[in-house]
Amino acid sequence: MRALLTALALSAVLAAPVAAQEPAPAELTRFALDAGLGLGTRGYERPFDGQLQVLETTPFVAADLALRLRRCATDCPTAHYALDFLLRYQTSLGMQVEAPMLFALPGEVSARSSRVELSVAPLFRLGSAASSPSIAVPIGAMLRAFQAEHRDLPLPSYSLFGPHLRVEGRLPLGDTFELRAGPEAQWVAVIGNRLQDEGTAGSGFGLGFEVAASADVGSGLGLELSYRQAHAFASGEGGAADFEDIERYATLQLSWRPQ
Repeated sequence: MRALLTALALSAVLAAPVAAQEPAPAELTRFALDAGLGLGTRGYERPFDGQLQVLETTPFVAADLALRLRRCATDCPTAHYALDFLLRYQTSLGMQVEAPMLFALPGEVSARSSRVELSVAPLFRLGSAASSPSIAVPIGAMLRAFQAEHRDLPLPSYSLFGPHLRVEGRLPLGDTFELRAGPEAQWVAVIGNRLQDEGTAGSGFGLGFEVAASADVGSGLGLELSYRQAHAFASGEGGAADFEDIERYATLQLSWRPQ
């Protein structure tokens, strides 16, 4: 009798449905909001009133805001291919520059140095593991601008706009750190009318680079320390001086990444 009961119990256990563990859903989209502060500089050489006007390298406090989105065909941590979308805005806070006055000593005026980037980057992972290096190629449009508060002073505002391309190498270091770096080129297709009125050509080009180190700190948060430097050039026409613009941004961003 005891043997019969044991057999029945064993049969019941074997007949019970085994609860199969369902695999975790693939992570196909990653979203992040970044905000940070740092330091920046702006300087230029430009034609003005038939002469060369120079703005010496001027430092300022910088704000850095970004919206990032990654779309993957398969699970993002190990996907061989993905698309990164980026909208980034960098701007000065409380910037003051020396303004040449016609009949007085130079005085300080408020100004703003800013940059807007909108890009999409094909991302190619060079391996099957999440720690494999990857290459990204951000392609998009970028606007760089310098605006003086008092437009009647001999410190005219201007803007530079055009498509750009950057080639980035990205190297994960363990599960929480990543390094990225790469050069950048821009065709400055549109130059502000105020520069053109002084003899600057209607288009030019830009060269630069960007490096960054990022880390996950847990609870959907991350940190990124980045440095960017870019030069823009345009030739002068009719004997006018050539134009050159130099911008730099070094910022620390806090990133929120919803789970």
